[in-house]
Amino acid sequence: YDGWLTRLSGLSAHDEAAIKAGDAQLKSAARLHPDYADGQGLYGVALLQDLHDAKAAVVSFERCRKDGPTVSLLRGISAIAASAYEQAGRGVPATYKSA
Repeated sequence: YDGWLTRLSGLSAHDEAAIKAGDAQLKSAARLHPDYADGQGLYGVALLQDLHDAKAAVVSFERCRKDGPTVSLLRGISAIAASAYEQAGRGVPATYKSA
């Protein structure tokens, strides 16, 4: 969760360098652990909100969904995931509609 916390502190402080560092850590974690739902879900949030890449975010959210995310994670990311699917022109999976 280091990358996520770094990103959040950067957002809070309006520190672009910290946001980018957090995003880079999230990217690295998602690549090292492609089957870890939390990492994929949080990276999907960063992809959409920071890098404005809905299609890439959907890829991460798909991996997250397939890896059995916790209800807690789903509650935190579902609205953002649904937005990514919509922006990418894709139907929103039930997983992200019902959380």
